[in-house]
Amino acid sequence: MTFGLVSEISSQAELEAQAKEELQDLGHDEEEVKRRMLEKGIDLDNVNTEDPIQVLEAERTLKVVLAELEAEKLLKNEELIDTIVPLLDIEKISIDESPEITSNEEKEVEQLTPESNIFGQHIFQNKNLSYFQSSTELNVPNTYVLGVGDKIAVSIWGRSQLNEIHEINSDGSIALSNRVRVNLRGLNIDDAKRKLERTYSNYYRFGKGEFAVQISQTRNININIVGEVMNYGSFNLSATNNIFNALILAGGPTKIGSVRNISLIRPGEDVRKIDLYEYLLNENKPLDLYLMENDIINVPVVDRLVEIKGGVRKPFIYELKPGENLKKLIDFAGGLNSNAIKRNITIKRFVNDSEIIQNVNLEELLSSSKNFTLLDGDKITVNLVPDEYENFVTISGAVDIEGNYSISNNTRLIDVLNRVKIQSNALTSLAYIKRKEKDKKNSTYIFINIDNVLSNPQDKDNVILQPRDEIVIYSQARYVDEAFFSVQGAVREPSEFILDNNGKISVDQAIYLAGGLRKDATDFAYIKRRDTNNAIEYIRIDLNNAQDRPILKANDVLHIYSSIDYTDESFVSIGGAVRQPGQFQYDESLRLKDLVTLSGGLKMESAPYRIDIYRLNFDDKNKSKTLAATVAIDKDFNLFGQDEFVLNPFDQVYVRNAPEFEFQKTIRIEGEIKFEGPYALLQDNERVSSVIERAGGPTKEAFLEGATLFRVDNNMGYVILNLKEALSNTNSNQNLLLKAGDIISIPKNRDLVTILGESRVSELYSEEITNQGKINVAFHKNKNAKFYIDEYAGGVGKNGKKDLITVTYPTGEVKRATRFLFWHNYPEVKPGSIIRIGKKPVEVKDIRSDGTEEKTDWSKVVADSIGQATAILSLILLLQRVD
Repeated sequence: MTFGLVSEISSQAELEAQAKEELQDLGHDEEEVKRRMLEKGIDLDNVNTEDPIQVLEAERTLKVVLAELEAEKLLKNEELIDTIVPLLDIEKISIDESPEITSNEEKEVEQLTPESNIFGQHIFQNKNLSYFQSSTELNVPNTYVLGVGDKIAVSIWGRSQLNEIHEINSDGSIALSNRVRVNLRGLNIDDAKRKLERTYSNYYRFGKGEFAVQISQTRNININIVGEVMNYGSFNLSATNNIFNALILAGGPTKIGSVRNISLIRPGEDVRKIDLYEYLLNENKPLDLYLMENDIINVPVVDRLVEIKGGVRKPFIYELKPGENLKKLIDFAGGLNSNAIKRNITIKRFVNDSEIIQNVNLEELLSSSKNFTLLDGDKITVNLVPDEYENFVTISGAVDIEGNYSISNNTRLIDVLNRVKIQSNALTSLAYIKRKEKDKKNSTYIFINIDNVLSNPQDKDNVILQPRDEIVIYSQARYVDEAFFSVQGAVREPSEFILDNNGKISVDQAIYLAGGLRKDATDFAYIKRRDTNNAIEYIRIDLNNAQDRPILKANDVLHIYSSIDYTDESFVSIGGAVRQPGQFQYDESLRLKDLVTLSGGLKMESAPYRIDIYRLNFDDKNKSKTLAATVAIDKDFNLFGQDEFVLNPFDQVYVRNAPEFEFQKTIRIEGEIKFEGPYALLQDNERVSSVIERAGGPTKEAFLEGATLFRVDNNMGYVILNLKEALSNTNSNQNLLLKAGDIISIPKNRDLVTILGESRVSELYSEEITNQGKINVAFHKNKNAKFYIDEYAGGVGKNGKKDLITVTYPTGEVKRATRFLFWHNYPEVKPGSIIRIGKKPVEVKDIRSDGTEEKTDWSKVVADSIGQATAILSLILLLQRVD
């Protein structure tokens, strides 16, 4: 049914007339349609036909309502119902008599929507599937059945070349370019390809593999989904969707919806029963449940649900058909786990309004031809073998392989000892068995002699082991205190060493263990030794004298010192016009030439004829004095006319810059200048006017009053500049000296003035003009700020103050209104200026001690002001007469 295009609906009357006509053709009641539309939020009597969004929404909702009515009309067909109901095994109901759903019932329906743990329903809840709304969303499988509206693409390459797209017509055929018709309706893609290949081979030449048929666009179909689904009704979707995808579109079955007894009703065919388990549990079964136009999918209420958990591979709630019972349920659940207890499974069920438990010997049941009948709501638990095993003992300590070892009822200690290799350092005269008491919390220690057990199996220590016994055999080293000493300092491998058993390690032997002395080692060392009171004793060792050297004891520290530790570090430094200034470690071999070379050589701006050297001179009492020398070197860093200059510790060398050397200093001119860009300063004191002249001068559009100068030197920033005055009078103070990095910016001419602040502009203009808090007006020559405020802004506002009127010029300069007695002097306005009207300060009210407000006597204030003004004016006139 087509409700009509938006462009075709021009009035509410036309909308209603078209809807009524179509409703009459379909045989539906107009009031019923309006009622259902209103339930879905659309009032047909108040649709705004001028709003295309409302019209489209009304059209979409009307389609849904008419689809529901068509489905209900179909179900009211008694002849069809009498045929279908016995097949669906459901009660026949009257649609007209079905009660309206209350809000409480809606909540009950909503409770059916949470994620389901019913096998088969879970694929609709966990988003494993999706539906294809577009007919071009996926590659169509070869089992897809063609129908009217499908578009197929035919390609031939090789000796003949062809690319065509055909749409299957209403008669089920396509028309080739030579007017030959080929009927494809009802064929799958493979069969259609073979038929088309035979047909085209009569008119084109191509070899094997040079002919292809593909679906370029599938048709859309209308289907109805009813029964226990989340969203029932009529759906329009691509024909590539199968019954699984369609159920996804409908939100999947509800918790009481069957997944094993779904009916696919197709006009003119027998009702087909769909069992989703056949596809979920059999991966080889082809998923060929494609849909056709006007198909009806009915999901009935589930008949029998049982739950199985515990020792099975797929614990779920399963839907069972008649004749399926416990054995089949276990097959559905993937069989039993290896740790499942078969002899006793638990079944909970409700009988006569009571819950009971039954036990079933599954092992006997599986080995016989019998079965156990399951009822709706049964809960089956397959118990598991406990994780903890008991038939073992643990052995640890001085054995080759520690761990758990199995035992039987009469396993003795020697049986386990023979399974391991006892290490040679094991303390075999005393070991123990740790045994748990029956409460499994407390333990008993059984001490044993391993030597006696191994030499005499009849010994009393060869006890019978119990489950979970722990056999512990310690190493002899556990009972021996280890002693250490260390060698540190100027040896090749400083480390800590174990003191041998006899406790006699000499100093020479200790140095040998540490890799020997380094070249910088001194001829003396110290032993740091702690006594029993933890006090430190220092023992000096003369390494050149092998006599009377002490023997090292436990925890001794032998420290050999380095000669470097007793040498002051000396350095020389170089700075100035060298590439890598810095400090360098001093050596007697270091010369001035070497130092200049190590510093990267001289810079271009250096003065090699002026190198200053400063030296510290010490007298006998270590009193220092600074000496200075000046030398010159050639391009090879050799001294002119002198031998090599020998450096002393702490010498400071400074290479001076050539006084007349200087790189180009550039500035930049941008904006309204004839030749903008960088310019080098030709003189040390070149001024603004000189560079502007070299740049060709300002353009005709230049606004000189708005020119700015930005100075990067010393992070100075913007400098106030009156470029017009600088160019008209080169002797003016505005003709500034330029510095390297300066940027002169000359803007275009400006013919507007901006007014902002506390004016009455909102009383003169619309909010659209004043919403930015400012207005821009035309420039008037030789006018001051008051003129603009009165002429364009309606004067100073009630919150404004004339004394706070300022004018900001394009150069950044700010001028404020001044006042003499009762007369104000307002700043002149230039093009591009900004006029600001300041806000009155917040009035501070005086409060008396009793809490009341002290009101100002303005008449007294005015009188005082007039008196003061009169006195000042009289004084001025008197002074003028005196002059």
